[in-house]
Amino acid sequence: MANLNLFQVKKIEKAQLPVIDISKCTKCDKCYIICPHGAIVKESSSACAKCIKYCISMKVPCSPESYIICHEQCNACGLCFSYCPEQAIYWVTISEKKVI
Repeated sequence: MANLNLFQVKKIEKAQLPVIDISKCTKCDKCYIICPHGAIVKESSSACAKCIKYCISMKVPCSPESYIICHEQCNACGLCFSYCPEQAIYWVTISEKKVI
């Protein structure tokens, strides 16, 4: 009878994904318009506007509307990164281990 040695190989896959820095974003709509996949979404939040009357120093930026990147729709083409005049979009590298 043959002795079978079974083993698992771990493969590390890396992906680069764009991320929007909301502190730099001026909401100019250029990334939103240029994205061919509709991966950039405008998201509204009413929670931010509720605290504005308590913020005397105005050190906390109030942003009731912001953009997010839906990574399920994004193919990392880089158009949003290239067209952003404020350089508010940057790349992050994600590593994922997979067992084969």
